[in-house]
Amino acid sequence: MLHQFYSSKPYFFYLLLVVGLLIYTYSFFVRQNKFTNLFSLLTAFLTLLFARIPVIFKNAQLNPDESMQLAQALSIVRKAAVFDSWDGNTIGPLDTYLIMIPYAFGLPLDYSTLHLLAVCFQFAFFYVCFRAIQMFYNQNTAFVATLPVLIWFVFTQHYDFLHYASELPPILMLASCSWVYLSFLKAKKPKLWLLFLQGALAALIPFAKLQAVPSTFIIIAFTILQLWQSSENRLIFFKKIAYLVVGGLSILFTITILTLCWGVFDEMILYYFEGNLFHEAGGGKDSIFEKILNHFRSTGDLFELKALVIYLAIITVIALWQKPRLSLKGSGQLLLFAVTLLSFTLFAIGKSGFRLYHYNNFLFLPLILLIAIFAQNLNKKLVKNLAITGGTIMLFLFPILPQIVQAKEFYAYAYTGRKMQVSDVSKAILKYAKAGEPLVVWGWMQDYYVETQMPQGTNDNHAIRCFTYSLVDEHRKRYVADIIKNQPPVIVDAVAPTSFMMQEKELYGLDKFPELQKLINERYVLAETIKGNDIYVIKSRFKK
Repeated sequence: MLHQFYSSKPYFFYLLLVVGLLIYTYSFFVRQNKFTNLFSLLTAFLTLLFARIPVIFKNAQLNPDESMQLAQALSIVRKAAVFDSWDGNTIGPLDTYLIMIPYAFGLPLDYSTLHLLAVCFQFAFFYVCFRAIQMFYNQNTAFVATLPVLIWFVFTQHYDFLHYASELPPILMLASCSWVYLSFLKAKKPKLWLLFLQGALAALIPFAKLQAVPSTFIIIAFTILQLWQSSENRLIFFKKIAYLVVGGLSILFTITILTLCWGVFDEMILYYFEGNLFHEAGGGKDSIFEKILNHFRSTGDLFELKALVIYLAIITVIALWQKPRLSLKGSGQLLLFAVTLLSFTLFAIGKSGFRLYHYNNFLFLPLILLIAIFAQNLNKKLVKNLAITGGTIMLFLFPILPQIVQAKEFYAYAYTGRKMQVSDVSKAILKYAKAGEPLVVWGWMQDYYVETQMPQGTNDNHAIRCFTYSLVDEHRKRYVADIIKNQPPVIVDAVAPTSFMMQEKELYGLDKFPELQKLINERYVLAETIKGNDIYVIKSRFKK
């Protein structure tokens, strides 16, 4: 029944979303108190949640990274230590550990859980940005500055902004660190415990996503600058810095002790930091500016990003029109901060060399701050804000209006049911093994781990790093050593036409990795082949 409502009447569905956003807007213009503030934010959350119900009930992969994260989470259940049973490659280990929170509350490790988790992180990011700008400026400015991102989250049809992207935890932490910076920029006597919190969050961010390190550096640098400017003497300044440093060191010390106890400290340095921090993929010898341009050319059809920039331009023009002598009201340092943060964010995106849409999550924070700086000059009037809301909604809905009018179902909302679909390959795997036992999938098909609910038998849940990227020899040695150590009952050679990315056996076949081919020939038997996927079963378990 739910599926029928979403698929057969999408125009009514979108009408309800628009009504929800208009109620959210109107709630700012009644007499403000704790109840109305709570009502406003609750309306925003319920509107976003209502928009995502079809996605939450789509218990299927939206992005291959979801299967990668779930395979790692299944491995945590078996062995908690990162680099002992799983390696997220460019995805920071913290992102995967956070998946264990809903699991601890009884939710299964499946795609629906990740889609719900994505909603929670997106709303938390919106909330932190809203509260930070409200604290620094006022509620009306916070409303105008964060509105386009909320509408983006509500109406987006792009899977890269619907799934649990690895950028979501770090952008939430970056927003939280920026909130602390804004509080120090505004307050004459800020609370010192906030510095401890900022230092702790800043130290955690690299373990969520190394791409966020340049942005973290800027936030901390501007915080230190503000502390220097606001301190009466050097003694007070160094006292404040001590809180910041101790907060960061407490996290680094805890992580160091944990990894040493687990015996994976050296592996963390080698595979995560050395393997990723200086890694570049795509773009070849292009300069950083060429890589940034290539990124935006490749995401040129992402209309929401264009709409966000257009929105910034419109707000700036309106502010200048209302007040030709634009007053920054003490926002000069914030403007410098936002522009610098945007520049370093673009550097981080371009440095990676990839052309992935979900990297644009990092652009939300600096663009929101830029919008806020100009939005503070807008007059607080109900009609104008309702017009801003309506105009922004139409701006973000423009590309999909024909589909809404024609009542067409969208790909993102294709209903699959709460029960996860299991492929023929996964069904075959479960004939020789069971959930909870280690599985090895050679190639790039982490779906099989999720469908069978089997943890990884090797640290790498996809095999691309055994061919390209940095540390190829180290990854190959570890791959073979992991199989010998874990003795997975089944190994799947998923290099096949139906697989993701690694499809050509002439490029990625087992014969291109002689040590692995030899190990499989010695200890495993080819049980069956399904759609080009060779299923090898350990000899001690195979029965003809």
